[in-house]
Amino acid sequence: FDNISVKLLPGNHASQADAGKRPILMQSPAGGVRNKLTYTEEFSNAAWPTTNWTITPNDTPSPTGSADKLANAAPANLQRFFIAAETSYTYTIVAKAGTLDPIFILYNGTTGIELARQNWVQGEDTTDGFKKFVMSASSGITVGDSMYIYFGAVGQPVEGLYFWIDYAQLEFG
Repeated sequence: FDNISVKLLPGNHASQADAGKRPILMQSPAGGVRNKLTYTEEFSNAAWPTTNWTITPNDTPSPTGSADKLANAAPANLQRFFIAAETSYTYTIVAKAGTLDPIFILYNGTTGIELARQNWVQGEDTTDGFKKFVMSASSGITVGDSMYIYFGAVGQPVEGLYFWIDYAQLEFG
């Protein structure tokens, strides 16, 4: 081997230099990045609209290093918007209950249809009180639809309730 070139590929790749930021949920397949979300461990980033939420980064130890604390400053649910590029998705999130037992929803804003929902008791126990939630939707999505990922509580939660989020992942299929 005497003629090798390296190219930096843009995007949110599954391998990161900081061990505390490495995803543990999925493995990146050959030829592509799996996680279609950015800032998946940084919920204080502007990519995650936080109207009526107070985010405390790296507030508690978690399976991947540290988790962000999300406390509602007013009754509200947190959401993330994206445009559908495929017709089926799997949404995974790792969280820990505090004074709020969160729910997680995958919602099609174009059709007004809730595609998947999991509440706290449906999560799979991981470590240190964290649970993993995996939701899939393989129907009810058309390329170009306005999609939302919600997390929060059923209805409008009481001000001051909180929970922790460690990691979120959205992938095709």
